[in-house]
Amino acid sequence: MKDNHDKEVRREEILCGNMIEQITPKNLTDEQQTTWNQAVWEVYDTRYGATLDMYVLRDYPNKAIEKLSRVHKEITGHVIPKDKKRRLNYQFASLNRTEQLPADFHKVQWKEEHTKFLIDSWEMHERFARTVHGRHCDNCEQMARAFACYVADKLEKEGNQSQYLTAHSGDAVFVKENGYKVYGGPMGEERQEINQKFDAMFGELKEMGLLCWQRRKTGIKNIADGKNSEKRKTVRL
Repeated sequence: MKDNHDKEVRREEILCGNMIEQITPKNLTDEQQTTWNQAVWEVYDTRYGATLDMYVLRDYPNKAIEKLSRVHKEITGHVIPKDKKRRLNYQFASLNRTEQLPADFHKVQWKEEHTKFLIDSWEMHERFARTVHGRHCDNCEQMARAFACYVADKLEKEGNQSQYLTAHSGDAVFVKENGYKVYGGPMGEERQEINQKFDAMFGELKEMGLLCWQRRKTGIKNIADGKNSEKRKTVRL
């Protein structure tokens, strides 16, 4: 169990290192390298304070990453873009969260993967978000859009479609300058995999009797009979 925990921590450390490498300026002097290394280690040392709200709520940045950005500007003349700072903060928050898990926590309850669906959701958030509520990248919002795609695919198999909510489930929301298409819902293999998860979930709900039309009709009939009985009593009075 401890080995699995250590592997997860090492995996998060590698992801953090890769992100740091991507933003590290090239051809540094010895003095610049020392200053940069100190700023990087401060990001590592203060990762316990990194939260997912940083760079989402206004005026709530990661101070260590902001310092790293200032050092980056001193060296290169420009700061680290906000999107990269947000992703860097998220990765260090993820590292801290993994480190805090007990060694015997071998069954991960929830793990967020950097799928195209997730990346596109963040792209939509960056372009369209106006408030901190109802973000396109929130799990509930992604769930709603994924379910709309699921319904659209089920209808398509039956030769039907819905012009309400699901009509544009396969359309690109916008196209970036480099030609990258951003979609509101999952696409391709990711979409198929999510649809299979929905199928499994609804199958389990049916087995539990929570999605049973026959039972639902019986319940409705009982309610109707009860109301009719009350009416008859009222008439006799």
